[in-house]
Amino acid sequence: MEHLSTERILSLVSPLQGEAKDAFVSLLTCARCRAKALSLLEEDTHPDLPLPDPLWMRVAPLIARRRAELRRDQKHAETLFDELLDQPLEKRLGLLRADPRFHSPGLVRLLLAASEAATEADIDRAEHLAGLALEAAQALPSRVGEATQAELRTVAWARIGDLRRLRGDLKEAEAAFQRATYALAAESLDSVPRAVFCRLLARLRKDQGEVDEALALYGRAAVLFDTLEEFAELGETLVEEAWLRHEELDPESARSIFDAALSMIDRKLKPRLALSARRGLALCCADLGRPAEAEEVLVEGQEVFSLLSDPIDQLRIVWMKAQVAERSGDPAAAVPLLSRVLHGLIGQGVLFDAALAALELARLYIEKGFLDELEQLRSEIEPLAALSDRHPAAWETVAFALSQVGGGGKGSALLLDNASQYLTRVRHDPWLQFHPAFKPSEGEAVP
Repeated sequence: MEHLSTERILSLVSPLQGEAKDAFVSLLTCARCRAKALSLLEEDTHPDLPLPDPLWMRVAPLIARRRAELRRDQKHAETLFDELLDQPLEKRLGLLRADPRFHSPGLVRLLLAASEAATEADIDRAEHLAGLALEAAQALPSRVGEATQAELRTVAWARIGDLRRLRGDLKEAEAAFQRATYALAAESLDSVPRAVFCRLLARLRKDQGEVDEALALYGRAAVLFDTLEEFAELGETLVEEAWLRHEELDPESARSIFDAALSMIDRKLKPRLALSARRGLALCCADLGRPAEAEEVLVEGQEVFSLLSDPIDQLRIVWMKAQVAERSGDPAAAVPLLSRVLHGLIGQGVLFDAALAALELARLYIEKGFLDELEQLRSEIEPLAALSDRHPAAWETVAFALSQVGGGGKGSALLLDNASQYLTRVRHDPWLQFHPAFKPSEGEAVP
Protein backbone atom coordinates (compact mmCIF):
# COMPACT_ATOMS: atom_id res chain seq x y z
CA MET A 1 0.00 0.00 0.00
CA GLU A 2 1.41 3.40 -1.01
CA HIS A 3 1.73 6.18 1.55
CA LEU A 4 -0.66 9.11 1.19
CA SER A 5 0.81 12.39 0.01
CA THR A 6 0.64 15.49 2.18
CA GLU A 7 -1.89 17.00 -0.23
CA ARG A 8 -4.13 13.94 -0.02
CA ILE A 9 -4.01 13.93 3.79
CA LEU A 10 -4.88 17.64 3.88
CA SER A 11 -7.85 17.04 1.58
CA LEU A 12 -9.17 14.49 4.09
CA VAL A 13 -8.60 16.37 7.35
CA SER A 14 -9.21 20.01 6.36
CA PRO A 15 -13.03 19.72 6.19
CA LEU A 16 -13.23 18.14 9.66
CA GLN A 17 -14.66 20.29 12.43
CA GLY A 18 -15.97 19.77 15.98
CA GLU A 19 -17.07 16.23 16.86
CA ALA A 20 -16.09 14.89 13.44
CA LYS A 21 -12.52 16.08 14.03
CA ASP A 22 -12.48 14.51 17.53
CA ALA A 23 -13.77 11.22 16.09
CA PHE A 24 -11.09 11.23 13.41
CA VAL A 25 -8.36 11.78 16.02
CA SER A 26 -9.75 8.80 17.98
CA LEU A 27 -9.65 6.73 14.82
CA LEU A 28 -5.98 7.58 14.34
CA THR A 29 -4.80 7.13 17.93
CA CYS A 30 -7.03 4.41 19.43
CA ALA A 31 -6.09 0.81 18.63
CA ARG A 32 -9.64 -0.36 19.34
CA CYS A 33 -11.23 2.20 16.99
CA ARG A 34 -8.72 1.44 14.24
CA ALA A 35 -9.37 -2.29 14.50
CA LYS A 36 -13.13 -1.77 14.38
CA ALA A 37 -12.88 0.53 11.37
CA LEU A 38 -10.64 -1.92 9.49
CA SER A 39 -13.01 -4.81 10.20
CA LEU A 40 -15.92 -2.79 8.79
CA LEU A 41 -13.94 -1.86 5.71
CA GLU A 42 -13.03 -5.51 5.11
CA GLU A 43 -16.66 -6.70 5.14
CA ASP A 44 -17.94 -7.64 1.68
CA THR A 45 -21.31 -6.00 2.19
CA HIS A 46 -22.84 -3.74 4.74
CA PRO A 47 -25.79 -1.39 4.51
CA ASP A 48 -25.22 2.21 3.61
CA LEU A 49 -25.59 4.57 6.51
CA PRO A 50 -29.07 6.12 6.47
CA LEU A 51 -29.63 9.81 6.17
CA PRO A 52 -30.69 11.55 9.39
CA ASP A 53 -34.39 10.91 10.06
CA PRO A 54 -36.80 12.62 12.43
CA LEU A 55 -36.18 10.00 15.16
CA TRP A 56 -32.42 10.61 15.02
CA MET A 57 -32.96 14.33 15.08
CA ARG A 58 -34.89 13.89 18.35
CA VAL A 59 -32.37 11.45 19.89
CA ALA A 60 -29.20 13.38 18.99
CA PRO A 61 -29.76 16.17 21.56
CA LEU A 62 -30.30 13.54 24.28
CA ILE A 63 -26.99 11.92 23.39
CA ALA A 64 -25.24 15.28 23.41
CA ARG A 65 -26.66 16.06 26.86
CA ARG A 66 -25.55 12.68 28.19
CA ARG A 67 -22.04 13.28 26.89
CA ALA A 68 -22.00 16.64 28.61
CA GLU A 69 -23.15 15.00 31.85
CA LEU A 70 -20.33 12.44 31.63
CA ARG A 71 -17.80 15.21 31.10
CA ARG A 72 -19.15 17.05 34.14
CA ASP A 73 -19.00 13.84 36.23
CA GLN A 74 -15.39 13.30 35.19
CA LYS A 75 -14.48 16.89 36.04
CA HIS A 76 -16.23 16.54 39.41
CA ALA A 77 -14.33 13.32 40.16
CA GLU A 78 -11.04 15.03 39.31
CA THR A 79 -11.90 17.88 41.69
CA LEU A 80 -12.68 15.39 44.48
CA PHE A 81 -9.44 13.52 43.77
CA ASP A 82 -7.35 16.69 44.08
CA GLU A 83 -9.21 17.76 47.23
CA LEU A 84 -8.70 14.37 48.89
CA LEU A 85 -5.00 14.14 48.09
CA ASP A 86 -4.41 17.72 49.21
CA GLN A 87 -5.24 16.55 52.74
CA PRO A 88 -2.51 15.25 55.06
CA LEU A 89 -2.00 11.52 54.72
CA GLU A 90 -3.46 10.70 58.12
CA LYS A 91 -6.70 12.66 57.48
CA ARG A 92 -7.66 11.27 54.07
CA LEU A 93 -9.39 8.09 55.21
CA GLY A 94 -11.49 9.88 57.82
CA LEU A 95 -12.56 12.55 55.33
CA LEU A 96 -13.47 9.93 52.75
CA ARG A 97 -15.63 8.03 55.25
CA ALA A 98 -17.37 11.10 56.68
CA ASP A 99 -18.11 13.12 53.54
CA PRO A 100 -20.67 11.57 51.13
CA ARG A 101 -19.29 13.70 48.29
CA PHE A 102 -16.37 11.30 48.09
CA HIS A 103 -18.62 8.25 47.62
CA SER A 104 -18.28 8.59 43.86
CA PRO A 105 -17.68 5.91 41.20
CA GLY A 106 -15.56 8.37 39.22
CA LEU A 107 -13.32 9.00 42.23
CA VAL A 108 -12.88 5.25 42.78
CA ARG A 109 -11.76 4.81 39.17
CA LEU A 110 -9.29 7.70 39.43
CA LEU A 111 -7.82 6.30 42.66
CA LEU A 112 -7.42 2.85 41.11
CA ALA A 113 -5.75 4.31 38.02
CA ALA A 114 -3.40 6.40 40.18
CA SER A 115 -2.57 3.33 42.27
CA GLU A 116 -1.64 1.35 39.18
CA ALA A 117 0.50 4.21 37.84
CA ALA A 118 2.40 4.52 41.13
CA THR A 119 3.18 0.83 41.60
CA GLU A 120 6.62 0.65 40.01
CA ALA A 121 8.00 3.84 41.52
CA ASP A 122 6.36 3.82 44.98
CA ILE A 123 4.47 0.73 46.12
CA ASP A 124 3.64 2.37 49.48
CA ARG A 125 1.75 5.14 47.67
CA ALA A 126 0.12 2.57 45.39
CA GLU A 127 -1.18 0.63 48.42
CA HIS A 128 -2.45 3.81 50.08
CA LEU A 129 -4.39 4.84 46.95
CA ALA A 130 -5.83 1.35 46.46
CA GLY A 131 -6.98 1.35 50.10
CA LEU A 132 -8.73 4.68 49.58
CA ALA A 133 -10.34 3.32 46.41
CA LEU A 134 -11.65 0.29 48.30
CA GLU A 135 -13.03 2.44 51.10
CA ALA A 136 -14.83 4.66 48.59
CA ALA A 137 -16.11 1.64 46.64
CA GLN A 138 -17.58 0.05 49.77
CA ALA A 139 -19.35 3.32 50.64
CA LEU A 140 -21.01 3.79 47.24
CA PRO A 141 -24.73 4.55 47.62
CA SER A 142 -27.35 2.23 46.20
CA ARG A 143 -28.36 4.75 43.54
CA VAL A 144 -25.21 3.99 41.52
CA GLY A 145 -26.54 0.48 40.94
CA GLU A 146 -25.47 -2.99 42.05
CA ALA A 147 -23.45 -3.59 38.88
CA THR A 148 -21.26 -0.52 39.43
CA GLN A 149 -20.80 -1.36 43.11
CA ALA A 150 -19.76 -4.94 42.28
CA GLU A 151 -17.45 -3.81 39.47
CA LEU A 152 -15.48 -1.32 41.54
CA ARG A 153 -15.29 -3.49 44.68
CA THR A 154 -14.02 -6.42 42.60
CA VAL A 155 -11.29 -4.39 40.93
CA ALA A 156 -10.29 -2.66 44.20
CA TRP A 157 -9.88 -5.95 46.09
CA ALA A 158 -8.03 -7.53 43.16
CA ARG A 159 -5.74 -4.51 42.99
CA ILE A 160 -4.95 -4.80 46.70
CA GLY A 161 -4.29 -8.52 46.23
CA ASP A 162 -1.85 -7.77 43.42
CA LEU A 163 0.04 -5.25 45.57
CA ARG A 164 0.26 -7.76 48.44
CA ARG A 165 1.64 -10.25 45.93
CA LEU A 166 4.35 -7.77 44.97
CA ARG A 167 5.18 -7.43 48.65
CA GLY A 168 5.74 -11.19 48.78
CA ASP A 169 2.81 -11.75 51.15
CA LEU A 170 1.09 -14.46 49.13
CA LYS A 171 -1.19 -15.51 51.98
CA GLU A 172 -2.68 -12.02 52.38
CA ALA A 173 -2.84 -11.69 48.60
CA GLU A 174 -4.91 -14.86 48.44
CA ALA A 175 -7.26 -13.45 51.09
CA ALA A 176 -7.76 -10.25 49.10
CA PHE A 177 -8.57 -12.18 45.94
CA GLN A 178 -11.09 -14.22 47.93
CA ARG A 179 -12.84 -10.99 48.88
CA ALA A 180 -12.76 -9.96 45.21
CA THR A 181 -14.40 -13.27 44.35
CA TYR A 182 -17.33 -12.48 46.66
CA ALA A 183 -17.87 -9.14 44.92
CA LEU A 184 -17.44 -10.78 41.52
CA ALA A 185 -20.45 -13.02 42.14
CA ALA A 186 -22.71 -10.08 41.30
CA GLU A 187 -20.89 -9.47 38.01
CA SER A 188 -21.85 -10.90 34.64
CA LEU A 189 -19.75 -13.71 33.20
CA ASP A 190 -18.37 -11.55 30.40
CA SER A 191 -17.55 -8.26 32.13
CA VAL A 192 -14.38 -6.19 32.05
CA PRO A 193 -13.94 -6.47 35.87
CA ARG A 194 -14.01 -10.27 35.53
CA ALA A 195 -11.29 -10.08 32.87
CA VAL A 196 -9.16 -7.78 35.06
CA PHE A 197 -9.69 -10.13 38.01
CA CYS A 198 -8.52 -13.12 35.92
CA ARG A 199 -5.37 -11.31 34.79
CA LEU A 200 -4.39 -10.16 38.28
CA LEU A 201 -5.14 -13.57 39.79
CA ALA A 202 -2.96 -15.15 37.09
CA ARG A 203 -0.01 -13.14 38.43
CA LEU A 204 -0.58 -14.56 41.90
CA ARG A 205 -0.89 -18.13 40.62
CA LYS A 206 2.35 -17.65 38.72
CA ASP A 207 4.17 -16.56 41.89
CA GLN A 208 2.63 -19.51 43.74
CA GLY A 209 4.16 -21.85 41.14
CA GLU A 210 0.78 -22.87 39.70
CA VAL A 211 1.79 -22.22 36.11
CA ASP A 212 -0.97 -24.20 34.39
CA GLU A 213 -3.68 -22.35 36.30
CA ALA A 214 -1.96 -19.03 35.61
CA LEU A 215 -1.92 -19.74 31.87
CA ALA A 216 -5.58 -20.76 31.97
CA LEU A 217 -6.49 -17.49 33.72
CA TYR A 218 -4.51 -15.45 31.21
CA GLY A 219 -6.34 -17.29 28.44
CA ARG A 220 -9.72 -16.56 30.03
CA ALA A 221 -8.85 -12.87 30.46
CA ALA A 222 -7.69 -12.65 26.83
CA VAL A 223 -10.93 -14.18 25.53
CA LEU A 224 -13.02 -11.77 27.61
CA PHE A 225 -11.06 -8.68 26.54
CA ASP A 226 -11.26 -9.80 22.91
CA THR A 227 -15.02 -10.42 23.13
CA LEU A 228 -15.55 -7.04 24.76
CA GLU A 229 -13.27 -5.37 22.17
CA GLU A 230 -11.00 -4.04 24.91
CA PHE A 231 -7.96 -4.31 22.68
CA ALA A 232 -5.57 -2.25 24.81
CA GLU A 233 -6.24 -4.53 27.81
CA LEU A 234 -5.96 -7.56 25.54
CA GLY A 235 -2.51 -6.46 24.41
CA GLU A 236 -1.29 -6.10 28.00
CA THR A 237 -2.71 -9.52 28.92
CA LEU A 238 -1.01 -11.19 25.96
CA VAL A 239 2.34 -9.64 26.88
CA GLU A 240 2.10 -11.04 30.42
CA GLU A 241 1.11 -14.48 29.17
CA ALA A 242 3.94 -14.48 26.63
CA TRP A 243 6.54 -13.63 29.27
CA LEU A 244 5.30 -16.49 31.44
CA ARG A 245 5.58 -18.92 28.52
CA HIS A 246 9.07 -17.58 27.81
CA GLU A 247 10.09 -18.13 31.43
CA GLU A 248 8.72 -21.68 31.17
CA LEU A 249 11.11 -22.32 28.26
CA ASP A 250 8.49 -22.26 25.53
CA PRO A 251 9.93 -19.57 23.22
CA GLU A 252 7.98 -20.75 20.17
CA SER A 253 4.58 -20.19 21.80
CA ALA A 254 5.79 -17.00 23.47
CA ARG A 255 7.03 -15.67 20.14
CA SER A 256 3.63 -15.99 18.46
CA ILE A 257 1.86 -14.36 21.42
CA PHE A 258 4.31 -11.45 21.59
CA ASP A 259 3.78 -10.94 17.86
CA ALA A 260 0.00 -10.88 18.31
CA ALA A 261 0.28 -8.50 21.26
CA LEU A 262 2.24 -5.95 19.23
CA SER A 263 -0.70 -5.51 16.87
CA MET A 264 -2.96 -4.69 19.84
CA ILE A 265 -0.74 -2.13 21.57
CA ASP A 266 -0.97 1.56 20.79
CA ARG A 267 2.73 2.31 20.96
CA LYS A 268 2.18 6.06 21.27
CA LEU A 269 -0.06 5.65 24.32
CA LYS A 270 1.88 2.78 25.92
CA PRO A 271 5.44 2.85 24.56
CA ARG A 272 6.87 0.94 27.53
CA LEU A 273 4.42 -1.91 27.02
CA ALA A 274 5.30 -1.94 23.32
CA LEU A 275 8.99 -2.05 24.29
CA SER A 276 8.35 -5.01 26.61
CA ALA A 277 6.58 -6.92 23.83
CA ARG A 278 9.32 -6.12 21.31
CA ARG A 279 12.03 -7.14 23.78
CA GLY A 280 10.25 -10.44 24.40
CA LEU A 281 9.84 -11.09 20.69
CA ALA A 282 13.52 -10.38 20.01
CA LEU A 283 14.68 -12.63 22.86
CA CYS A 284 12.42 -15.46 21.65
CA CYS A 285 13.88 -15.20 18.16
CA ALA A 286 17.39 -15.29 19.60
CA ASP A 287 16.57 -18.26 21.84
CA LEU A 288 15.19 -20.11 18.81
CA GLY A 289 18.48 -19.64 16.97
CA ARG A 290 17.17 -16.93 14.63
CA PRO A 291 19.55 -14.01 15.19
CA ALA A 292 18.64 -12.34 11.88
CA GLU A 293 14.97 -12.23 12.91
CA ALA A 294 15.93 -10.89 16.33
CA GLU A 295 17.92 -8.10 14.69
CA GLU A 296 14.97 -7.32 12.41
CA VAL A 297 12.69 -7.00 15.44
CA LEU A 298 15.10 -4.45 16.92
CA VAL A 299 15.28 -2.49 13.67
CA GLU A 300 11.49 -2.38 13.41
CA GLY A 301 11.35 -1.07 16.97
CA GLN A 302 13.14 2.19 16.22
CA GLU A 303 9.88 4.15 16.23
CA VAL A 304 9.05 2.90 19.73
CA PHE A 305 12.61 3.58 20.89
CA SER A 306 12.32 7.18 19.68
CA LEU A 307 9.17 7.69 21.76
CA LEU A 308 11.06 6.88 24.97
CA SER A 309 13.28 9.90 25.53
CA ASP A 310 13.85 9.37 29.25
CA PRO A 311 17.53 8.48 29.89
CA ILE A 312 16.57 5.44 31.96
CA ASP A 313 14.32 4.15 29.18
CA GLN A 314 17.15 4.59 26.72
CA LEU A 315 19.45 2.58 28.99
CA ARG A 316 16.84 -0.19 29.11
CA ILE A 317 16.82 -0.24 25.31
CA VAL A 318 20.61 -0.72 25.32
CA TRP A 319 20.12 -3.43 27.94
CA MET A 320 17.68 -5.21 25.64
CA LYS A 321 20.20 -5.08 22.78
CA ALA A 322 22.86 -6.56 25.07
CA GLN A 323 20.57 -9.44 26.05
CA VAL A 324 19.69 -10.14 22.42
CA ALA A 325 23.38 -10.15 21.49
CA GLU A 326 24.17 -12.63 24.26
CA ARG A 327 21.25 -14.93 23.38
CA SER A 328 22.28 -14.77 19.73
CA GLY A 329 25.69 -16.21 20.61
CA ASP A 330 27.71 -12.99 20.64
CA PRO A 331 28.61 -12.30 24.31
CA ALA A 332 31.62 -10.24 23.23
CA ALA A 333 29.23 -7.68 21.72
CA ALA A 334 27.02 -7.80 24.80
CA VAL A 335 29.79 -6.99 27.31
CA PRO A 336 30.42 -3.31 26.38
CA LEU A 337 26.68 -2.68 26.04
CA LEU A 338 25.94 -4.13 29.46
CA SER A 339 28.86 -2.24 31.01
CA ARG A 340 27.39 0.97 29.59
CA VAL A 341 24.00 0.08 31.09
CA LEU A 342 25.48 -0.65 34.51
CA HIS A 343 27.40 2.61 34.79
CA GLY A 344 24.50 4.58 33.29
CA LEU A 345 22.03 3.22 35.85
CA ILE A 346 24.46 3.97 38.68
CA GLY A 347 24.86 7.51 37.35
CA GLN A 348 21.07 7.93 37.23
CA GLY A 349 20.72 6.62 40.77
CA VAL A 350 18.64 3.60 39.70
CA LEU A 351 20.63 1.33 41.95
CA PHE A 352 18.24 -1.60 42.15
CA ASP A 353 18.24 -2.15 38.37
CA ALA A 354 21.99 -1.52 38.40
CA ALA A 355 22.34 -4.46 40.80
CA LEU A 356 20.59 -6.75 38.29
CA ALA A 357 22.80 -5.42 35.48
CA ALA A 358 25.91 -6.08 37.62
CA LEU A 359 24.92 -9.73 38.05
CA GLU A 360 24.34 -10.12 34.29
CA LEU A 361 27.67 -8.50 33.52
CA ALA A 362 29.45 -10.73 36.04
CA ARG A 363 28.00 -13.79 34.35
CA LEU A 364 29.24 -12.60 30.96
CA TYR A 365 32.71 -11.99 32.40
CA ILE A 366 32.75 -15.55 33.74
CA GLU A 367 31.62 -17.02 30.42
CA LYS A 368 34.32 -15.10 28.56
CA GLY A 369 37.00 -15.77 31.18
CA PHE A 370 37.48 -12.06 31.91
CA LEU A 371 38.57 -12.61 35.51
CA ASP A 372 40.45 -9.29 35.77
CA GLU A 373 37.32 -7.42 34.69
CA LEU A 374 35.32 -9.46 37.19
CA GLU A 375 37.66 -8.38 39.99
CA GLN A 376 37.34 -4.74 38.91
CA LEU A 377 33.55 -5.06 38.87
CA ARG A 378 33.63 -6.46 42.39
CA SER A 379 35.67 -3.49 43.63
CA GLU A 380 33.19 -1.05 42.02
CA ILE A 381 30.14 -2.76 43.47
CA GLU A 382 31.13 -3.18 47.11
CA PRO A 383 30.87 0.54 48.06
CA LEU A 384 27.39 0.81 46.51
CA ALA A 385 25.82 -1.39 49.19
CA ALA A 386 26.15 1.52 51.60
CA LEU A 387 24.46 3.96 49.18
CA SER A 388 21.22 2.02 48.60
CA ASP A 389 19.23 2.86 51.71
CA ARG A 390 15.96 1.45 50.33
CA HIS A 391 17.27 -2.04 49.58
CA PRO A 392 20.64 -2.49 51.28
CA ALA A 393 20.06 -6.25 51.43
CA ALA A 394 19.91 -6.38 47.63
CA TRP A 395 23.34 -4.82 47.21
CA GLU A 396 24.76 -6.90 50.03
CA THR A 397 23.53 -9.94 48.11
CA VAL A 398 25.25 -8.75 44.93
CA ALA A 399 28.49 -8.09 46.83
CA PHE A 400 28.28 -11.52 48.46
CA ALA A 401 27.62 -13.27 45.14
CA LEU A 402 30.53 -11.51 43.43
CA SER A 403 32.84 -12.35 46.33
CA GLN A 404 32.09 -16.06 45.82
CA VAL A 405 32.61 -16.33 42.05
CA GLY A 406 36.23 -15.39 41.63
CA GLY A 407 37.22 -18.71 40.09
CA GLY A 408 34.37 -18.89 37.58
CA GLY A 409 32.88 -22.24 36.66
CA LYS A 410 29.38 -23.72 36.62
CA GLY A 411 28.77 -23.13 40.32
CA SER A 412 29.53 -19.42 39.90
CA ALA A 413 26.98 -19.05 37.12
CA LEU A 414 24.35 -20.86 39.17
CA LEU A 415 24.97 -18.63 42.18
CA LEU A 416 24.60 -15.49 40.02
CA ASP A 417 21.34 -16.84 38.59
CA ASN A 418 20.14 -17.56 42.12
CA ALA A 419 21.00 -14.00 43.19
CA SER A 420 19.21 -12.53 40.15
CA GLN A 421 16.05 -14.49 40.94
CA TYR A 422 16.23 -13.24 44.52
CA LEU A 423 16.51 -9.62 43.38
CA THR A 424 13.40 -9.88 41.19
CA ARG A 425 11.44 -10.99 44.27
CA VAL A 426 12.96 -8.64 46.84
CA ARG A 427 12.20 -5.41 44.93
CA HIS A 428 8.88 -4.98 46.79
CA ASP A 429 9.70 -7.21 49.77
CA PRO A 430 12.87 -5.80 51.39
CA TRP A 431 12.65 -8.22 54.33
CA LEU A 432 13.01 -11.32 52.15
CA GLN A 433 16.21 -13.19 53.02
CA PHE A 434 18.71 -14.49 50.47
CA HIS A 435 19.51 -18.19 50.66
CA PRO A 436 22.11 -19.25 48.06
CA ALA A 437 21.12 -22.54 46.49
CA PHE A 438 24.58 -23.48 45.20
CA LYS A 439 28.15 -23.71 46.40
CA PRO A 440 30.12 -21.75 43.83
CA SER A 441 33.22 -23.87 44.25
CA GLU A 442 31.46 -27.15 43.63
CA GLY A 443 28.18 -26.33 41.86
CA GLU A 444 26.31 -28.40 44.44
CA ALA A 445 22.99 -27.60 46.08
CA VAL A 446 23.22 -26.18 49.57
CA PRO A 447 21.19 -28.29 52.01
